[in-house]
Amino acid sequence: MNMKYNLLILILISFNLIQIYSQVKDSNNLVHCDIDISEVYINESNSLIGPVMGYSLKSKVLSYGINYEYAFAQRREGIFTSGITGKYSTDKEDIIDNTARLKTSVLSIGLQLNFNLNNLSAKKVVPFAGMVIGYNYSATDYEFNSGIENPLFPDTKKHSLYIFGQAGVRFFVTRYMAFNIKGGTGNIDKSLVGLGLEYKF
Repeated sequence: MNMKYNLLILILISFNLIQIYSQVKDSNNLVHCDIDISEVYINESNSLIGPVMGYSLKSKVLSYGINYEYAFAQRREGIFTSGITGKYSTDKEDIIDNTARLKTSVLSIGLQLNFNLNNLSAKKVVPFAGMVIGYNYSATDYEFNSGIENPLFPDTKKHSLYIFGQAGVRFFVTRYMAFNIKGGTGNIDKSLVGLGLEYKF
């Protein structure tokens, strides 16, 4: 129960921070904290959204998802982004001497906070690092070739807290389009690498 309350408090704090910085920003001012940020590719109030494809080096499973981030709080070194991310994966494998198939489906969704080095000399290259905290749901189904269910292998469903640390690089090909490569690990996903396409608006 305490874990649920902590997650709810984290969500409320994240959205309050976004609202506060949105209210105090001046979108017409391109000089922030004595830094000329007129040439950077991620500015305050920018949004980034796009599809992501991931691959687990441990479980050898592909995942597909979507990523959204909102930029706020420019600092001398870079800018913070926060948002949501979600992914889905499914995998089948033969088990019990090929007399059955095991199907596992996983859905994860969470809040993320990243710090982006958007003020480097190479403006089109933006390294970032951060973390995701959210919810993970997994379902396991046994499909027997005989068509008869075995009570020793019941279908299972599992809900758990999802924590994931990540780091990567964004490569802007235009002012409004970027590719990103990232990797990370967590309490559920182990050694996950991903490739994404993002649209900035």
